[in-house]
Amino acid sequence: MQISSLAVTNRPLWINVQEGYLEKITFNAKVHFWPVNAKSIALFLIEFEGTPEQEKLTEVGITSSAVGAYVYLNSPELSGDLQQTIVLPPTKVKRIGIQLWNTQEPLLLVNLAIVAFGATVSSEYSLSSDAVVNGFNEFKAEIRPELLALSLMAQENSCNAHCHAICRNWYETMDDVARRHGTDDAGRVNGVLSLEDGTTIPVSLFNGTPAMLRIPESHPNYLEKIGDKARNMIRKAQRQGYVYKKVDPNDHLDEVLAIRISDPERQGKPIPEYYKVRPTQMIDAPFSNGCERHGEDFFGVFKDGRLVAYTTIFFYGELGQVNHILGHVDHLQEGVMNLLVSEMVKEIILTRPWVRAINYLYPHASKANSGIGLFKRSIGFLPERILVSNRTADLSQYNVHPIADTSALVPQITSEKKAVRASTTKAAKVAAAEAEFVPQGKVRNREKAIELALRHLNTNHQQQEVVRCASPSRLAERELDQSSAYTVVFDDIRFEQFTDFLSSGLKNLRKTVPKESFLLLDFKRKPDIKHVIKTTGIAGLIPRFFHTEGRRVNQGLLDYLSKRFKSLDLSMGDIKTGFKGSDYVVAGMIDIEGQSLYRNFDSLLILRKIR
Repeated sequence: MQISSLAVTNRPLWINVQEGYLEKITFNAKVHFWPVNAKSIALFLIEFEGTPEQEKLTEVGITSSAVGAYVYLNSPELSGDLQQTIVLPPTKVKRIGIQLWNTQEPLLLVNLAIVAFGATVSSEYSLSSDAVVNGFNEFKAEIRPELLALSLMAQENSCNAHCHAICRNWYETMDDVARRHGTDDAGRVNGVLSLEDGTTIPVSLFNGTPAMLRIPESHPNYLEKIGDKARNMIRKAQRQGYVYKKVDPNDHLDEVLAIRISDPERQGKPIPEYYKVRPTQMIDAPFSNGCERHGEDFFGVFKDGRLVAYTTIFFYGELGQVNHILGHVDHLQEGVMNLLVSEMVKEIILTRPWVRAINYLYPHASKANSGIGLFKRSIGFLPERILVSNRTADLSQYNVHPIADTSALVPQITSEKKAVRASTTKAAKVAAAEAEFVPQGKVRNREKAIELALRHLNTNHQQQEVVRCASPSRLAERELDQSSAYTVVFDDIRFEQFTDFLSSGLKNLRKTVPKESFLLLDFKRKPDIKHVIKTTGIAGLIPRFFHTEGRRVNQGLLDYLSKRFKSLDLSMGDIKTGFKGSDYVVAGMIDIEGQSLYRNFDSLLILRKIR
């Protein structure tokens, strides 16, 4: 088993023994940050399934104590090389941990090779040399992968031992979520990434889609991204006199306690016991001992000089992560949390320009339109595939997003283009305001939905010819009169090609479908997120016939809906926003009864082509 790098701290990192009786185990690594002439500052903890005899432990050099059975980590050679073998008694071993002892200064083990004799061992940090992520499906497309790639050690040469320990906290936080959830939507694959210069670096590709807020180039860009409702909440807080201040958090510990206990429940659960105890300091070691790029920072919002909301952010090189984010319950309705995050983003842009994204664990897909899930989405935290390395490397070439803001790449618009854009905007507003939209409703089956839509459209557009076709490619074969308008019904959109149809399929119809035509197409408005077929990473290699029959949605669809429509339970407002700026506006939606789903679609969407 190979581990590319491991920070040794006071928290043991466990190597699990999975199969067989472990006879002995060897460790080989390069050790960094070992103090000169120091001894006995780290040890291997050994947990047995039974209780071995003391004599048997003594025979193989294992010490038994109140903390458990252990063996000291050997002092490395002057070159930093570590070679150590632990012989085990004939008692089944459960796991072996590595941790510091009698010191607070972390160690770093690089290229740690572990060989087990008589058993199989594993670790969440073990590196699979066969997992070359460039070969995964995400990297085989013609365009760059839709990944957010980040380096935790963006300036490794000036980092100390605590920096490496701080970065280990990121992996532990995410691994803890994976253990608690116990699903494929959490966890990671540790592999290698081949760079364009031919070198490889160890990376972790996360299975699910953590909630990520990309830090934009400017604060106005952030405000533009979050939408009208969130901006209104920020303005509301500012009108009410709430302000952001950069302060020493230890000067406001009583106010922090008041915020924590202002509500006995958070996210529907009782607050933890430590919330009820006045903190002694807000930023603990080792987070106060790292370099400028590794540590923790505090951001607060005040009203009349008193702290009413705060967040603390862990910083790991190019990545940040929300540790705490809390507001006093008496102030939550005034937009203080929106203002807090907005000011936090502004401060990071000004003082930490190397930070590319902030993580807020996972996006709570099951609560996308309520509670914490809605809040995360409203302040800019969206689900993304991420790739992280704890080595120094510029991974910006992989920071590609399917809906990334490309406004900086757009040349200066001429007056003629401005006129076209203005007319387009006016056309969209007129279309959105007209009362001819098909009213929302629910019918028994798809044919009833089509009948209702056609009847309503025919009342207002009697001259339109109805064209029924299987797919965009079939429609493209027909020569439609560009001086006329049509009502096009798509009868054979396959569910597995649904996202392709919404993106490239509709775009390809720009020259085929005349302006003012209507399109009727099957739509998935409420994905069944309890039944997910993963199609990415290693899961994508599993033949489809092994998947449980009747599952209604795959991971690709979840990702697409979350990114385009900012939700997984789409309201009409979400859907209209998703088509904003395109050639189409939403002209109606008819839901289909659950027992009469058509090819797993649950509704009929009516679009109007406005240009």
